[in-house]
Amino acid sequence: MSGGDKCEGRQTRSAQNKVQDDEEMEENAARTEAKVLAANALMGHEGIPGLAKLIEELGQEIKNGFSSFKEEVKADIKNEFDAFKAEINTRFDDNYKELQDQKRIFGVPEGVEGASVSRFVEEMLRRELELPAETRLLIQRAHRALAEKPEHGAAPRSIIVNFHQFDTKEMILRKAWQKRLKIDGKPLFFDHDYAYDVVQKRKAYGGIKRVLKDSGVKFQTPMTKIKIHWTDGTKTYGNPHDAAEEMRRRGLDVTTKITEQKDDAMARRIQQACSWQRAQASEERSRSTSQRAREKLQEFRR
Repeated sequence: MSGGDKCEGRQTRSAQNKVQDDEEMEENAARTEAKVLAANALMGHEGIPGLAKLIEELGQEIKNGFSSFKEEVKADIKNEFDAFKAEINTRFDDNYKELQDQKRIFGVPEGVEGASVSRFVEEMLRRELELPAETRLLIQRAHRALAEKPEHGAAPRSIIVNFHQFDTKEMILRKAWQKRLKIDGKPLFFDHDYAYDVVQKRKAYGGIKRVLKDSGVKFQTPMTKIKIHWTDGTKTYGNPHDAAEEMRRRGLDVTTKITEQKDDAMARRIQQACSWQRAQASEERSRSTSQRAREKLQEFRR
């Protein structure tokens, strides 16, 4: 099913839920009006005690109705979020498979690639890495990062290279990391083409890596983790917070800003936003029902 079909399905379900909510609120309004009308009759037979009993019953009915409505809204929000998260995960998996065959080259000056980025990259790799003539790179496409061309003197955009085979990409990366290539006397940096969320998580280790480098401690950053080679052994940390805590215990001064990236945090924010919208709509319908009830009571007083 396409993304458009899924979105249309969610919109249809939301529309159906809205119609059902409107019908339930109208039924509640009708019952409220019936209770008010019954109050007029009771005043002639049972007096104030009968009216008090009717008001108590009406209050309990409204309370039960809102409790039921609240649970239905929570269930709707959870279902919508679960469907949304499943769709995002599917798209992420598809994108990740493509990124596995790509790498980025940083530091290539703007314009040196000429008319064909693919031809420039292949010729540069063969020349600088001294690849055998029979090596087939099979570059499917290569292009600059999709961003505005930087001003003169600013850092150049990276070049994204997509290889037909994953093994070829890994071989190029290993050789490039070993040889430390340069162009016009400036170093080139080769890395995997990570997904956006992975890039953001890797950036969170920036302060930690600076402190480790200044302290002469070796480290590696596989994907969203950091592996630190301490004198008493190597340890891997899954997030900046744990790594920073260990560094402080070892006497290294490090500060790191931890951002909330858990799925339940995202769910909480989305549910809060959705609950606010639904609550606002139900509040407006509730005010309409209350207004009709007040009008009936005013008629009763007259």
